[in-house]
Amino acid sequence: MSLSRAFPGPIRRNRSCISLERLSREYVKDIARSIVAEVGDRYEHAPEAERTSYFREATLKLMVAAQKATLEAFGIQFDTWFYESSLYESGEVDQQSLV
Repeated sequence: MSLSRAFPGPIRRNRSCISLERLSREYVKDIARSIVAEVGDRYEHAPEAERTSYFREATLKLMVAAQKATLEAFGIQFDTWFYESSLYESGEVDQQSLV
């Protein structure tokens, strides 16, 4: 589902309209530019599965770093971070549902 269907209408801020669809595209492009700036054209001709895997992992690292920085700007620090996916991989989600 597109953002424009999920959230019809523009976002209004400071009397200007920002399309959610455009905002989403720019956000994704910014992430991709950051990754490409770091690795150059190393993955340009790589198999799609390898390229997708690398960009997924690199995007995740960038997003978590941004979240940590935002929280730290508010004076919030966590001692431990983990990925929700680790709960599924370890089987803990299934174990918890049995309790």
